[in-house]
Amino acid sequence: MRTTVLPAVLTVGLVCGVVAGLTGSSAPAAGAVVAAEGRTTGRVQAEHCSTGTVRTADEASGGRFVFQDSARPVDCALSTDAPSDSLVLRLHGEGDLQVSVSVDGRAVRTLTTVATEFEDVVLHGSWTAGDHVVGVTPLNTATQNLYLDAVEARAGETVVDTAYTTGYTYFDNTPPGSAAISHPVVHRRAGGVGTYEDPVTLAVGHDLSTGEDVLDFPAGTRFYLPDVRRYFIVEDTCGDGPAPQDGPCHQGRAVFGTTSSVWVDLWLGGEGGSEEQVQGCAGKVTDATGALHTMVVNPRRDYAVAPGEGVFHDGHCDAGYGSDLRLAVS
Repeated sequence: MRTTVLPAVLTVGLVCGVVAGLTGSSAPAAGAVVAAEGRTTGRVQAEHCSTGTVRTADEASGGRFVFQDSARPVDCALSTDAPSDSLVLRLHGEGDLQVSVSVDGRAVRTLTTVATEFEDVVLHGSWTAGDHVVGVTPLNTATQNLYLDAVEARAGETVVDTAYTTGYTYFDNTPPGSAAISHPVVHRRAGGVGTYEDPVTLAVGHDLSTGEDVLDFPAGTRFYLPDVRRYFIVEDTCGDGPAPQDGPCHQGRAVFGTTSSVWVDLWLGGEGGSEEQVQGCAGKVTDATGALHTMVVNPRRDYAVAPGEGVFHDGHCDAGYGSDLRLAVS
């Protein structure tokens, strides 16, 4: 947990927006400014869907899939934990399969796939959180059969250009001289390299007014910040005392006269190093000129990640890359 005291800042930022998902074949080249896959909001293996014959195959994600050779829908009950803007069907045919897709009885799209091995087909739309029935119906069964592996719903990533960022360290954490965190997910202590698999700990505002500790973003939410080229994960809270909701971290908006819409606090570490150096890095991440930063919520996995463990490493503050979202060079 962390209490933050900051200097006043002056400048303004931009607006936020939502970016939809990409299919694998249309992903941009390294260095491009990109959209994203987003996170999974619900998934069902086809073996649990109605109709069709369940078969086994090593290449199926769960080892089993549904084979359908008649023009009857394969209905899949799908529960989602958040509004979704993409459906991902993992399927194939035998070279020229036509499929009709519906959600809750309403047609979404008719598509054709020439794939003969499982591939992800992405359909875009808007669906509420809750229980749905996704119907997948093969249309040309006289010459083609449906091989359905799974149905998944996704929420596209959100790109926020008005994030106010600060940094906290081993020296000013709560308690001071520790890497203690309030909501462990990946780490038991604050840390992380900054990759998608090992993101750096991040603290967000929280609210105790209801008697429960409600975080501004749920523990485990991932972020990507291009200015430091690292992934982060919510594992800590920003703001101490009995009413942290009255503090600046939770408020987030218009911090110190800016047009900020959210405040996040990045773990910088510093244990075993120079307090002066790591606090200098905190100042750089905060950016006392008032510049706001781009932040991606629920990011895709393949953004560029800078080398080194964490933002502050080897006596170096690894920040200042700017706001462009760039893919890793494969």
